[in-house]
Amino acid sequence: PFYAEMGGQVADHGYLVAGDAKLRVNQVIAGGFRKGFCYITTAVCESQNKPDDCYELMMLRHYRDSYLMQTEEGKRIVEEYYEIAPRIVLAIGMQKDSSGIYEGIYRDYLAPCIHFAESGKNEECKKLYMDMVRHLQTKYLS
Repeated sequence: PFYAEMGGQVADHGYLVAGDAKLRVNQVIAGGFRKGFCYITTAVCESQNKPDDCYELMMLRHYRDSYLMQTEEGKRIVEEYYEIAPRIVLAIGMQKDSSGIYEGIYRDYLAPCIHFAESGKNEECKKLYMDMVRHLQTKYLS
């Protein structure tokens, strides 16, 4: 499994751990890494000590559900994201400066993407988020 490839471990207390990244094993197993998560945004918000119902997460979940999931292309994008994003989050969690990395992701990608979503610029939001995922995939998984 990818968590073994990333050097992760399942701890006795029911968490998958790799560096600073920590996910509940029952969420991973029950949800198959798919149940309603915005993985990268969640990791960024957690690094900023924001709750799971913070504005950023709620806005991007709404964008995903009300815009992306309404088309076949959007559904494919979301599915691909759910396949790659958990590995990106685990790889970033293994970096020494994961908090700094997450701050950069927020500044360079998430804040502008949220602004696009707020402004109804859905295609711009999609392009920027996809660019972010490709950049992070190349940097941390290649």
